[in-house]
Amino acid sequence: MITKQVIEEIVSEVIKRMELADSESKPRLLVVHHAKEKNQSQINELKGHWHVVEMSQPDRDIPTGFQNAVFLEVNQDLFVKGALGITDTHESLLFSKLILKNCQVNFVLDHSLSEIIYRDGEIAGNKNYVNQLLYYRKQLEEYGVCLSPIDQVLPRKAFDWSQEEFIEKVLTKDHVEAWDEKTITIHPGTLITPLARDVAREKGITILMH
Repeated sequence: MITKQVIEEIVSEVIKRMELADSESKPRLLVVHHAKEKNQSQINELKGHWHVVEMSQPDRDIPTGFQNAVFLEVNQDLFVKGALGITDTHESLLFSKLILKNCQVNFVLDHSLSEIIYRDGEIAGNKNYVNQLLYYRKQLEEYGVCLSPIDQVLPRKAFDWSQEEFIEKVLTKDHVEAWDEKTITIHPGTLITPLARDVAREKGITILMH
């Protein structure tokens, strides 16, 4: 007897094969990282939207054919040097080369820098120092650098989709379990597994056709 769980497992395997075949059709993204466990989790998230090419040794030449790049866990050193045009490290030199090539660069900040740059309310500590860092942020954004959390590093066309819109080819129970909205809008041709329907019903989520 074929159960819903067996169907879900079969679908998961099919999805893996589809993703492998589909990876080349996705836009290419150069991911510069430090080979940490957290970086790998972030990279797996990026693979949902991009054809990811990893670069954990930024002393190499820039691979050809890239219009988009992301630096993971950006610390204050790269943040400041990037804003000032200082290129005395492999990472800051790579950043400079990408910017000069008019590549779209994204910075995903590390935790300590995020607390300063994205903080709300009154500035604690040395206000002049913090304001200087905020000035560097403005400078980077003028260069075209996008400072954003990992889940917002999306291909340009993805920014037009609402948070309630599901863009993958198959909707599984894992997708529905992780869904925070009360509505999932799918595209024509999107497959929905039986367990995905069950979980949606249990969570009170409505599945709509785009």
